[in-house]
Amino acid sequence: MVSSYQHFITISAIATVMGLIAVLKLWPYDKEHTFSQHVARQKSAIIYYIGLFIVILTLLLLFIFKWFIPTYNPPQAFSYLILLAAITQFACTLVPETGGRKTTIHQMLAYFSADCLLPTTVIIALLPTVSNIARIIAGLSSLVMTMIIGAMVWAYFKNHGYHKNLLLLQSVYFALFFCSLLFATYIQ
Repeated sequence: MVSSYQHFITISAIATVMGLIAVLKLWPYDKEHTFSQHVARQKSAIIYYIGLFIVILTLLLLFIFKWFIPTYNPPQAFSYLILLAAITQFACTLVPETGGRKTTIHQMLAYFSADCLLPTTVIIALLPTVSNIARIIAGLSSLVMTMIIGAMVWAYFKNHGYHKNLLLLQSVYFALFFCSLLFATYIQ
C-alpha cells in the first residue's frame, strides 16, 4: 500500500504544470506577473486557484509523508519545512493579491513558502539514501534556487519587487523543487 503513494509526486507535478498552464490560458496577463497575480483579477480564477492547490498540495503531502519520508528517512527538519511550505502556500491562495494589505500578506506567505523549499532540496542533496544522480540534481537545483532568491531580493530592493521575468523565475524555482523530488523518487 505504501508504494502506491510513490507515484503521487508524478501526479502532483503533472497537475501543477497542467493547472498553471490553464491559468495562463484562461486568465492571461504577462511574464512580469506571478501566477497569483494572474488569478487575482477575477473571482472565478481565485476559486480555481484554491481548488488547484487543494489537489496539488494534498497529493504532494501524501507522497512526502506516506512514501518519501518512510523510504529515505530524511532529518525531521525536512517534514517541518515541507509542512510549513504547504500551509503557507495554501494560505496565500486564500489571500489573493487584490491590493493593499492583502497583497502584502499574500506576498509574505508566498515568499515564506518558497523559502521553505530551498532547504528541502539541500537536504535531498545531502541524503545518503538517494542515488548519486538525484543528489547531484538536488544540489544543482539548490544552487539555481538560491540564485533565483537572490534575483528576487535584488528586484525587491532595487525595483520595488519588479522583475521583467518574474513568471519565468517563479516557474523555474518550483520546477527545480519538483525535479529534485522526481529524480530522488525514480532514479536509483
